[in-house]
Amino acid sequence: MLRAIVFYVSLIAAGAVFAFVGGVNLTGEIVGPGSVLMSLGGLGMIFYAAYGLVFGGSVPEDSWVVATAIGAALLVLWGITVSPV
Repeated sequence: MLRAIVFYVSLIAAGAVFAFVGGVNLTGEIVGPGSVLMSLGGLGMIFYAAYGLVFGGSVPEDSWVVATAIGAALLVLWGITVSPV
């Protein structure tokens, strides 16, 4: 159960960063297909992860869960420190 929570919360965190950065770019000077796709992709990740948490979706192996958690942590760190927001 803990593996599923870590996996889906990591996806929600990564999706939130993508959606936030894409949304800020859309309201600012960087309006283009990349910003639209980043926003939609982030929202899609959030909805997929929420669906998986509620209805018990399949969870990959431990190594993929760890890689997803590390990737989400690095993406959140990028969103806080380096992002052009």
